[in-house]
Amino acid sequence: MVFKSWYILLFFFCIPVLGTDCTAYNKQGVDAFKAGQYKSAAEYFSDAVTCSPDNAQIKKNYIAACRTFASECQKKNEWSALIEILKKANSLIPQDDDIRNDLVFAYVNFGAAALKGKNIADARQSATEAVKLKPEDVSVNCLAGDVAYEENDLGSAEKFWRQAKTSSPNNKTIDKRIAKLQSRKKN
Repeated sequence: MVFKSWYILLFFFCIPVLGTDCTAYNKQGVDAFKAGQYKSAAEYFSDAVTCSPDNAQIKKNYIAACRTFASECQKKNEWSALIEILKKANSLIPQDDDIRNDLVFAYVNFGAAALKGKNIADARQSATEAVKLKPEDVSVNCLAGDVAYEENDLGSAEKFWRQAKTSSPNNKTIDKRIAKLQSRKKN
C-alpha cells in the first residue's frame, strides 16, 4: 500500500463548530498543516474532533493530517510514531476505512521490521493488533503466521497461513511457508 499525499481543505472560517476551543484547535491544526508540521496538525485536529465529534469538516481535516503524516512516516520507516497517531485517529473515527487500513499497514510493517530484528515481543504485539483490526487480510495473517513460526507455535502458524491462503489461493510465497512448516513438523 502506498500512502498518497493528502491536502486539507482550508475552509476554517466557514466551519460551524461548537465553542471557541474547537475553532482554536482547528485553526491551530490548519496553521500546523500549512507549516508542514503534520504530526502537530493531527494532534490539534484530534482535540478539535474530541470537542466537536460531529463536525464533518474537522474530521476531514484530521484524516488528511493523519494520512499526510502517515506518508511522511512511511518514507522514514517510523512505524511506532505512525501507529501512535493512527491508533488515536481510529478510536476517534472508527468508521473511517482509510485510517483503519493505514493502521493495519503500519502494524504489519512495524511487526515485520521487529521480526527481522528478532524482537519477537514487538512483532507479536503488532501482529495481534493487526489481526484484531483486519483478520481476513493476507499480509496480517502472513505476519501472524511468521511470528507464531518463530515462537515454534506451529499450529498457530499453520492456522494463520491457511487463512492467508484462503484469501490469496494462488500465492506461491504462502505455499512455500506452509511447505516449510510441514517439513518442520515431520522432523
